[in-house]
Amino acid sequence: MIWGHAFVLLGLPASTSLYMSVHTLGVKIFFVVSGYLIAQSWSYDPNLFRFAARRCLRIFPALILCVIFTALVIGPAFTTMGHQEYFAHLQYGDYFWNIFLKPRYVLPLVFADNPYAHAVNGSLWTLPVEFVAYFVAPTLVIISRLRWIGLPLIVAFIAAWMGLDIWGRDVPIDIRNQHIVWGSEWLAAAQLMTYFWIGSAVAIYRLERFLRMDVAIVTFVLFAMIPFDRAGLSYWPGIILIPYLTLTFALIAPANNWFRAITDRGDYSYGLYLYAFPVQQGIIALFGATFLRENFLLFVFMSLIPTSLFAIISWHLVEKSALQLKPRRPKPVETVQDSDDIQESDLDRTQTVGA
Repeated sequence: MIWGHAFVLLGLPASTSLYMSVHTLGVKIFFVVSGYLIAQSWSYDPNLFRFAARRCLRIFPALILCVIFTALVIGPAFTTMGHQEYFAHLQYGDYFWNIFLKPRYVLPLVFADNPYAHAVNGSLWTLPVEFVAYFVAPTLVIISRLRWIGLPLIVAFIAAWMGLDIWGRDVPIDIRNQHIVWGSEWLAAAQLMTYFWIGSAVAIYRLERFLRMDVAIVTFVLFAMIPFDRAGLSYWPGIILIPYLTLTFALIAPANNWFRAITDRGDYSYGLYLYAFPVQQGIIALFGATFLRENFLLFVFMSLIPTSLFAIISWHLVEKSALQLKPRRPKPVETVQDSDDIQESDLDRTQTVGA
């Protein structure tokens, strides 16, 4: 996400992989993982109150801190407006709608001279999409258990979203802008939800047994070699390949001890997602787009360091404590320890929320 946004925020052509921008690919990977984990979470403990409480504790505490910090610290530091005018401006108050998952990207004259002008935190648009998907996933689990018709209904549901995903790409921008619900463009949302549903389906039907590393590698090579874009088919293979590759490498690839040494200290993914965009915009405002275009790798490195610092602070100051408040599934009286409860705890600790 940091790498992909670096191109866009500097006004450069987007870096692409698998026929899409790198940051778009990263968000789709997050949605596959999230769909898989959320479906598992509900399956382990199908209690709506505890499920909702866990999801809210994962999303909102860190988001609230980020929105407040952005509006009270980053905004005044980078606005070209006087501070008294800044805090009195309607856009300042409007920005706090982000706490309620209604995307608002602009603060008064903040980053006004950047190539990607005025956008303070463009990443936040995926959060309402993710949150809605959270509460549809349990319905998929329930439907999947309906005898005879469960599987056909799930297949039809995912196919419908895949069709909406592909159809939405050809809709003119003026018509797409008419499909705004709670501040989010829902044709764009369809392109992410498709991956969430596929990840959920893998968990629901335990399709992990069909994942093979050799198949993943071969299909990736073939996808890279075959010019699907010339036939107008570039998006279709990705809808299957991205979930397959993501879950294969996540569930089958051997754990890297160096990577685990970092992740065992905390789950910094959400903090990286929340702070990367405004940090990169701030660096561009300070050093200038021309200099950073000429020193692109330096810009990426400069973005990664403060973003990681904010993510670490967010985890240890807010997220970790919030997750300790999440309700647990009651343990059976007959057993000393409930293995499913342990798995649910692990799922919540590692839950990825999208970028």
